[in-house]
Amino acid sequence: MVYLTSDEYLDRFGDVETIRLTDTDKTGTVDTAKVDTAIEDAGQFADSYLAARYTLPIDGDTPEILKGIIAALARERLHKNRAPDAVTAEADRARSQLKDLAAGRATLMLGGSTDATPEEIATGEAVASGDGLPRVFTPERMADYTSLAGYPYWRNGPLG
Repeated sequence: MVYLTSDEYLDRFGDVETIRLTDTDKTGTVDTAKVDTAIEDAGQFADSYLAARYTLPIDGDTPEILKGIIAALARERLHKNRAPDAVTAEADRARSQLKDLAAGRATLMLGGSTDATPEEIATGEAVASGDGLPRVFTPERMADYTSLAGYPYWRNGPLG
């Protein structure tokens, strides 16, 4: 699945850098085939993480956060072994985001929302991907917890 086009990549990082990274023939133009290959490689890498929680290919518009992840990974691939520290750090953040998505610590908002009802969202029964962990602090579990003059108390006395 292509999550990012070469034009979107160029909008993010500009022609000057991209020409410097891809123009091995010194024509003064962007080698879009190299950009597309880097984007495709980054997309396959992302899919290896996303497959843990999402049905692939992802339908509809690609979420902007995923486009940013793919762009950062593709940019690092185009730099090959000469990536500046800032480019490597950005790609490391992108890999970390993919790990969070795979582990359920983050969720892609596909289509802009979930299919959950407001009641499911309020009670914690809904998870955007459909298979996350249940909510820990529910109203039922917190029923014995109150606040008295700003100090937390359990039913049997003060905490601590």
